[in-house]
Amino acid sequence: MGVVSTSAMLSQVLFHLHFVTLTLGQYDICKSLFSTDDGPTWEFYACQPKPMAMKEFVQIRVDPPGITCGNPPERFCTLENPYLCSDECDASNPDLAHPPQLMQDRERSGLITYWQTVTWSRYPEPLLANISLAWNKSLELTDDIQVTFEYGRPTMMVLDKSLDKGRTWQPYQFYADDCMEAFGMPAKRVQDLSATNVTRVICTEQYSRWVGSKNEKVLRFEVMARFTIFTGPKLLNMDSLYTRMESMKGLRDFFTFTNLRLRLLRPALGGTYVQKDNLLKYFYAISNIEVPARCKCNLHAGQCTFREGSLQCDCEHNTTGQDCTRCERGFKAKSWKPGSYLPTPNGSPNTCDAAGTLGMLLLATDQTSVPATIPATLPASMSDTVPVSASPDQTDSPSLTTVNLPPMEVNPPTTTVRAQPKVTESSDAADPTSDSVTPSSDATTPTSVGFTLTPDSTTTSYTVTSDTSTTASDTSTTTSDTSTATSETSTTTSETSTTTSETSTTTSETSTTTSDTSTKASDTSTTASDTSTTASDTSTTASDTST
Repeated sequence: MGVVSTSAMLSQVLFHLHFVTLTLGQYDICKSLFSTDDGPTWEFYACQPKPMAMKEFVQIRVDPPGITCGNPPERFCTLENPYLCSDECDASNPDLAHPPQLMQDRERSGLITYWQTVTWSRYPEPLLANISLAWNKSLELTDDIQVTFEYGRPTMMVLDKSLDKGRTWQPYQFYADDCMEAFGMPAKRVQDLSATNVTRVICTEQYSRWVGSKNEKVLRFEVMARFTIFTGPKLLNMDSLYTRMESMKGLRDFFTFTNLRLRLLRPALGGTYVQKDNLLKYFYAISNIEVPARCKCNLHAGQCTFREGSLQCDCEHNTTGQDCTRCERGFKAKSWKPGSYLPTPNGSPNTCDAAGTLGMLLLATDQTSVPATIPATLPASMSDTVPVSASPDQTDSPSLTTVNLPPMEVNPPTTTVRAQPKVTESSDAADPTSDSVTPSSDATTPTSVGFTLTPDSTTTSYTVTSDTSTTASDTSTTTSDTSTATSETSTTTSETSTTTSETSTTTSETSTTTSDTSTKASDTSTTASDTSTTASDTSTTASDTST
């Protein structure tokens, strides 16, 4: 039997892991490792935590104070046996108490525990109760909310939600045995909705009519029925739902919340009107509240854990925050955006970009650059800085950067002089969290960075090409000095070269080229004036560079 190398086995394992990741398609993995010719590489995906039973992490508050039964102790009846009032609620006795935390506990050994209010002994004053559920975290519903009532479901109730941790509220759904009478709304069911109005707030009579307290206990806010509008009855077309989540405005927000609130407005009446002679049978009792949801992490986390008193996303993609709503330190703040479900099945991670990409490029090429080929004398409009534009979306070190220069007249190159380009960076480049690197107008500190200015014959756009193959050479500055000449000849002296001109008007031309590159550039020439007898016109011509 042949021997399989360790590297080959590793490559096969990585391939299969990569394949499994791609076939899952439920956005529960943020990254996977796969093999390439250059070695193992991470590939990133949009991801979200798995659904959880959010009642395990909820904080429950009941209002108004004193609405919970047992203080003082009192007896109560049931709707099935209105005159058999043998049950008692006593807050001082653990076996007879019905505190709010019993709405979220786990039932043990078949024993039903529940929270219960006082009876409607103050009728006709309304029996009102608010149950506020707080998570201090953005969540997304993944299945139906279910509230289990003992002794009958209320005949009037409103489910509210908050997106800002309880500061403001908005109705989620209305419940009544007669929607028009209670809220002035026509009765509807979720099955009556379509893809265009799936986020409509409706009033339903489906969970409020009396059918017996033992037969129907559960009140629902239907999430799955809304999902099936897009996916079909068996949830087979999840891609359609995820596509609508991205394209339909407000759909994802409709299933998002930080807090929920049950407003109990009128208890179960047993299918009749209020019987004033026996008000001890009217009250609210809730044994369980189920809220299946996942942490909202903006598709930047595959895990959500409870720490420091609240749920926290374990952020990926260079993001941070409770909901992964900002970039980590050292990454561009403005590059943050939520992940996307598209393209299915793995989506787009939309990772944060590293801050100061251009600055890091300059540092990387500082010791491995080549001298530039540029004119020895720049026009006045360019004497301070050369604006450099770089795309903010670049994550790799760019090799080409476009520089826009003003148009210049072209003359043939004549003399070779080396010049040092001045490239300066603003103080923002030192800040690793800054969004961009802006060149400074103070060009006093030269940086030995090599690039080549290559003109375009049809435009005034130049291309700066980074070259990291050789070390930048020292440059020298050529200064043309003009001396007094006779009427027939004149002599021009330069620090780097001396030329003798022919007759009355002599022109010394200085140009710059670089021997390290394949591109030659022509420099400007200065015409010496006749200072003794004949006044010659002085002109300066600047030549464009050609590749």
